[in-house]
Amino acid sequence: MGELDLRLEASAAAEFAANTGNDAGFQLPAVQWDLSSRRIMTMAWADGLPLGDNAALDEAGHDRAVLGERVLQLFLNHALRDGYFHADMHQGNLKVAANGDIIAYDFGIMGHIDEYTRRVYAEILYGFIRRDYRRVAEVHFEAGYIPPDQDVEAFAQALRAVGEPIFGMDASRISMGRLLHYLFEVTEWFGMQTRTELIHLQRTMVVVEGVSRSLNPQINIWDIAHPVVEDYIKTS
Repeated sequence: MGELDLRLEASAAAEFAANTGNDAGFQLPAVQWDLSSRRIMTMAWADGLPLGDNAALDEAGHDRAVLGERVLQLFLNHALRDGYFHADMHQGNLKVAANGDIIAYDFGIMGHIDEYTRRVYAEILYGFIRRDYRRVAEVHFEAGYIPPDQDVEAFAQALRAVGEPIFGMDASRISMGRLLHYLFEVTEWFGMQTRTELIHLQRTMVVVEGVSRSLNPQINIWDIAHPVVEDYIKTS
């Protein structure tokens, strides 16, 4: 019943807007509170092209490679910087404004991760980006995700088996979502319990990667993620 109360979705939209108000290349239609209620949510008009219509985007002169990078970087910024992200970022919930801004709407599914988990997630991604499997293993132990009676060296070796095949792929096949999927399989072998917040992140990452790759099939996920993750680690 709570999900049917549209005042809560309007509140989520307002919180998201407060967090992202200074994000370049990103827009959210404002909530019209005086025209909203428990059963009705009214927002400003979002004028733009569907993000899933590549032909229309090309005809309008938009650079799809730039849009693909922007979608991924926006998601990572929202997840790491704010700990509050749009968890349903498929093409049906995204438009492109005339000036190239990404417009997001439909805030029924939002994700939230606490500051500590964000740091752990960033350290894990950064370790894989640098292929520092020992550090990725240490992060899992420091966070208490892996029981202390497990062997950190054996875990690091197992993580290498996760990362190296992915780094051997061409850019069009590299996937952070796939890496996280394999990672969860390996961590289960070492006694890690399911982390709901990380599963939610992985699910959203798969969707976001799909959107980015639909815009630019040759997008290199690691190259785009690297500066965002590195900046978060250095400044947090």
